[in-house]
Amino acid sequence: MRKRTEKIAALLSSTTPPDLVLNRHCAECEFQARCRKIAIDKDDLSLLAGMSAKERQKLRSKGIFTVTQLSYTFRPRRRPKRLRDKRVGRVERVGQDCRIPQQHIKLDQDEFANGHGVRRCG
Repeated sequence: MRKRTEKIAALLSSTTPPDLVLNRHCAECEFQARCRKIAIDKDDLSLLAGMSAKERQKLRSKGIFTVTQLSYTFRPRRRPKRLRDKRVGRVERVGQDCRIPQQHIKLDQDEFANGHGVRRCG
């Protein structure tokens, strides 16, 4: 209890504002709008509600201070080894879907031969 009161006294006597951290009880505070505006202007990591203080501190130690900097660290997930060899491009998939079998097509009891293998896509 004594440590907490000492921290509060140190914050009140300090001329610099405390570190900006948005948290759950910001909704109850009268300064919520002001703090949120400052956090948006600074692009602060505390804007990410699901991130704990420990995670924020870990990122800051790595030199990541903003949400934008964090977004540049994104790497897509690796494909499983069993799927790596079976890569099929989008163009190949579309081409396979559009092929009309080279056989006789019946429409209203008239028979049309599709001998040219014409591809028709919608």
